Amino acid sequence: MLQKDFNYPVMLNLSGKKCVVVGAGATAARKIATLRCAGADVTIVAPSFSEDFKGCTPIKDVYRKEYLEGAFVTVAATDSAAVNRTISSDAPLLVNNVSEPDYSNFIVPASFTAGKIKVAITTGMPAYSRVLKNLIYGKLKIDFAAFNDILIEERKKVRKILPNHRVRVAFWRETLNEDLVKLLEEGNINLAKDKITDAVNSIRTKP
Repeated sequence: MLQKDFNYPVMLNLSGKKCVVVGAGATAARKIATLRCAGADVTIVAPSFSEDFKGCTPIKDVYRKEYLEGAFVTVAATDSAAVNRTISSDAPLLVNNVSEPDYSNFIVPASFTAGKIKVAITTGMPAYSRVLKNLIYGKLKIDFAAFNDILIEERKKVRKILPNHRVRVAFWRETLNEDLVKLLEEGNINLAKDKITDAVNSIRTKP
C-alpha cells in the first residue's frame, strides 16, 4: 500500500498538466469534470464510453501501463479493484484510487468555490465531509468572496510599496482582523473596503 494517512494539505496547479483517468463510469466522470475545471490536459482510457467527454483525449482500450507515461495525476476509476491496484502501482507520480483510497497517495477532499475562494475539507468520512462542506458554504456570505477580490488588488499595491516580505506579512496580520470579518458578516462590505484602503494609503504616507 502507498499511504494510509493524508495529513499534508495542498492545492495543485494542474494547468496544462497531463492527467490520466482510467475508467469512464459515473465516478470517473466526476473526476474528469473537476480535472477539466482545473485546466488539466485529460486523457481517458476505457474499453467503451457512454458519453462524449469534450476537451479530453479518449483512448478506447483496456488499461495498459504505457498510457500513464508522463502523467502528473492518475485516477484509477475502473470497476475492478484488482486493475485499480495495478494502476496505483504503475502511476509515475500522483495517484487517486477511487475504490481503495489506501492505494492512493492523495485524495480529493469535499470542496466548493465562491469567487476566488476555494474551501476544501476532509474528515476521513466522505459523507460527513459533504455535510460539513454544505454547512460552511451556507455560512460563507457573498460579501466574503467579493471582499477577497478587493484584497487581491490591494495586495498587488502593497507588494510594490513594501518590498520586504516580513514587513508585508506583519502589515496584513495587523490589518486583517476580526473586526473586518464582523463587518462582512453584517453586510458592511463598503466600510470594510474603506478600512483596507485607508490602511494601504497609510503606509504610502509613512516616511
